[in-house]
Amino acid sequence: SAQLSNIGSNSDTLDNFCNYLGGINLDDDKEKVKLIYKWVAENIEYDYENYKANNPVDCEPANVLINKKTVCSGYARLFTSLLTCLGYPQKI
Repeated sequence: SAQLSNIGSNSDTLDNFCNYLGGINLDDDKEKVKLIYKWVAENIEYDYENYKANNPVDCEPANVLINKKTVCSGYARLFTSLLTCLGYPQKI
């Protein structure tokens, strides 16, 4: 999405990213949640090498945002952290 294309360069922390997301005006909450989901899916790489080698993989949301790499748990934790930050009810 064009609205989120520069996130890596201007939002290096989870709080900054949440503040940026909170300022995006969309027609409804469902559209904002879809936008967040799409950004996470398109910008966070699956860390297959470390997963395959049984190495520890960082799943802390703040670190996933910075490193742009994780496994399933990291995707879920980042997405739910962003929803929580924006005041949307959620649970894993």
